[in-house]
Amino acid sequence: MLEDKADEVLKFVRRGRMLPPLGTVGREWLLAYLAFQKSRTPSAMRHVTVFRDYFRELLGDAIPGPETDVHPLALTLSVAKDVVPLTLDLEMHLLLNETNIEFITSDDPVVIHNQYCEGIAYQGVLGWSCTGLQVFFPISPTELLMLFDRDVYRVGRSHRGESTTIVSDPRDVEMVNSLQIHNAEDNVYFAGQRGAQAIVQQCHVVSAKRRTSRFTFIETERVKETPTREAAIIGHHENLLPVQLAATVIAIRKAAKRVPLAARASYRRGQRKARQTQRSGAAPQTKRYPFKTITRMK
Repeated sequence: MLEDKADEVLKFVRRGRMLPPLGTVGREWLLAYLAFQKSRTPSAMRHVTVFRDYFRELLGDAIPGPETDVHPLALTLSVAKDVVPLTLDLEMHLLLNETNIEFITSDDPVVIHNQYCEGIAYQGVLGWSCTGLQVFFPISPTELLMLFDRDVYRVGRSHRGESTTIVSDPRDVEMVNSLQIHNAEDNVYFAGQRGAQAIVQQCHVVSAKRRTSRFTFIETERVKETPTREAAIIGHHENLLPVQLAATVIAIRKAAKRVPLAARASYRRGQRKARQTQRSGAAPQTKRYPFKTITRMK
């Protein structure tokens, strides 16, 4: 059903080169499709298996939770529905490619990036609630769907209420295409109608620079909670793509630029309020957990 509904919406977008209006069911179907598409790839499954393997190595047979016996794909799809509400405050935009190079896609086509937080490697900045989030999804050689944090970026004339932008600089297309090449599991795909040789050449150049580690675990030293119980904190996040995004149609707002890099890794305003409410009844943390090690895994 999701595939059928998304197909109707995507045909509407391509036929009119426009997005479904804000607040319509069509837009919600499109957001749901993006969330599920991101959750059903080999990369998403590897995210789960790497997490499990790390804990199995750390805890052995004592690894907790019934979810350890669930198939990785079933687990990622089960939480995809919870992602959709987190996307509702993101701006939706359509990039229209009028250059001599086409948009390409891949076997992991929904690319999540965070240009605003490039340079932050000590914590995750790619969560669906993160400040500065960007989502890129090519739907044809000439159209690309983009979601972004409106408080951080303006895309084309989005600050004037426009939801489509014509891309006329081939370098912008190459920049967006590089995200697909870096993010792909094994394959990229293109129609070969425009700029095929340039695309092949870019694949050869970028493939040598693809990230060698996709996930980072940060572990603290163990702290005694009681005479018989020890505890540690383990953080786990996906690494940013090794790209410095610089497209003429995407700009960071002046107010956002003034925020120091170290202060940018936060939650968007709407998500921050919800999380503060959830945490209001939590007991204050009194233990100190000294830093121990960082492990980067493929």
